[in-house]
Amino acid sequence: MTLTTAGEQMPCRLTKFEENFKFKEYKSPKFGEGLGAFVKDLKESYPSIEHVYVWHALCGYWGGLRPKTVGLPEARLIRPRLSPGLEKTMQDLAVDKIVSNGVGLVEPTKAHELYEGLHSHLEKAGIDGVKVDVIQILEMVSEEYGGRVELAKAYYKGLTESVRKHFKGNGVIASMEHCNDFMFLGTEAISLGRVGDDFWCTDPAGDRNGTFWLQGMPHHGALPPTHSLCDVQASPLPDCGHVPSPPHPCAHFHAASRAYLGGPVYGFSDSSAITTSSC
Repeated sequence: MTLTTAGEQMPCRLTKFEENFKFKEYKSPKFGEGLGAFVKDLKESYPSIEHVYVWHALCGYWGGLRPKTVGLPEARLIRPRLSPGLEKTMQDLAVDKIVSNGVGLVEPTKAHELYEGLHSHLEKAGIDGVKVDVIQILEMVSEEYGGRVELAKAYYKGLTESVRKHFKGNGVIASMEHCNDFMFLGTEAISLGRVGDDFWCTDPAGDRNGTFWLQGMPHHGALPPTHSLCDVQASPLPDCGHVPSPPHPCAHFHAASRAYLGGPVYGFSDSSAITTSSC
């Protein structure tokens, strides 16, 4: 499995709360070993870096948790179900992979254990917050748990309590959160919500290889300002996420689109000064 290939991460499941070997075996000339040493080196080497966040999915990873794994809350493999309307709306590789492989879902009564395990370890390593992704997944796995509202209540309660305890109340960014559950239940501790879609394609109109990943540049560039008009009324501050820069043919259009939404910038695809100044 090549994890850098589009879609290949979606079948994977979390097997432990600790960092992988790349960070665990990191050796600092001043601060020892591990993720904590890496974070200290990063902030010392680049003084402008004030906060370091770590990504994780709402259910742990794209495919949730691996069931029957020692040291993790118990999880069940749930097969997501899409409504007929959603199936006809848009083909997306991420959703296709999740539907075909299922999600290792932690029981809602144990959701707080999932976030406590993740966040307590990250806090000890000096991490300042988290970016919580794949938030929309709950509505696809909720049928056996009283529906999407009841499942969302349990998960957002656990997430909110953990963020307040470990990341100063609101050290969290939301991603893939365009669902009613998040707007009503998930914004208590989340101060920054992503309003754009991913952009992985090299062709402005889509991927020449036939991989349908959020439909290419026009779709990706138009959504941020459109979403922000509505999202800011019910959700946190809209973000300005991943930015392609020149010589990409749509770089300036993308930068203008992100600037119109009125949110901050937290990620770049590279270090182009042109795109940075445009946003």
